[in-house]
Amino acid sequence: MERVVKWRKDALDAHKIAMERMKKRIDLPLLTFLEGQKVWLDTRNFRTTYNKKIRPKREGPFKIKKRTRPSFLLVGFTKDLAHS
Repeated sequence: MERVVKWRKDALDAHKIAMERMKKRIDLPLLTFLEGQKVWLDTRNFRTTYNKKIRPKREGPFKIKKRTRPSFLLVGFTKDLAHS
């Protein structure tokens, strides 16, 4: 029974540490990208010719062509990633 109590205490302590980290992080400014910078794109929602099990997790780097809104970027894709 002592082990279970210790595990619970450890879990609660870890939860408190995680909460403190989240509190500190919420006040940080958002990461902004500018035209000309290069970014990597997550490929989980892309349709690619790769087998799902062996495809890369990210594609890039791609150069940002235009920033239309704070969260919307136009990126220069290669032909194999562009919509057909």
